[in-house]
Amino acid sequence: MRAVIGLLLLANLLLFAWWQMQPEPGPEPSPRPPALGPGVAALRLLSERPAAAVEAGRPPAVEPETVAETEPGGTGTETAIEPEAPVSPTDEQGTGAPAAEAPSPAPVPQIASAPPAQPVCSTIGPFDTREAAEALAAELGGRGLEVEMRMTYSREPAGYWVFLPVKDRHAGQAAAERLVAAGVKDYFVGPDFVSLGIFRDRAAAERRDRELRAMGYETRMERRFRKREVYWLDVREPAQLRLAAEDWAALQATHPDVQRQVNDCE
Repeated sequence: MRAVIGLLLLANLLLFAWWQMQPEPGPEPSPRPPALGPGVAALRLLSERPAAAVEAGRPPAVEPETVAETEPGGTGTETAIEPEAPVSPTDEQGTGAPAAEAPSPAPVPQIASAPPAQPVCSTIGPFDTREAAEALAAELGGRGLEVEMRMTYSREPAGYWVFLPVKDRHAGQAAAERLVAAGVKDYFVGPDFVSLGIFRDRAAAERRDRELRAMGYETRMERRFRKREVYWLDVREPAQLRLAAEDWAALQATHPDVQRQVNDCE
């Protein structure tokens, strides 16, 4: 038992003596930064810059990093890699000159479009009979035109009237008897006149009037008019179906008694 205790004491003494003989540990080395790629400059703190460069306000010179380049089949050699020059934000090509502004596109000229074609409206007539108007209306409608027929009354000269004005019919009968006695045979007794004839020719009417005045009658001469029915066609030509001038000339040749008047479409 004493022998075991003595061996333990001896071992402790030897361990203590070995521990005292070991050197004190130095400061732990800083970790090595990872290797930079080709052309990338090493980062340096502002405190690590030389004092002259700090005072001048210039960035410190960056020492190029050496990269071992191994040739195929050969030994490794150290080659200095020049750092790339900083690229100016105004010139992506690296020249440092400001980029030229792209010219603005020229304004596109505005081409005025032609106004759309408008319909044409016209009136054709007059027609003496309804049948003649209906025949032309059917022809124009067959060409795609819109046609409406209407009837009006026309006032046209009907000759010259010679008459004797009287107070009433009784006075007219008495005047007619005197005219018969004087040899006048053509007459007509009205409510306030005695008609002595209607003449187409003005000269014939004037001659009759002079004869009766020579007999002592105060006759009068007036121009007469008559009213008759006439027909018209109101035509609307759509913009896409307008007739050409030669088409209207051909229609005019087949209907020489009627005229065409262009009007505003309402």
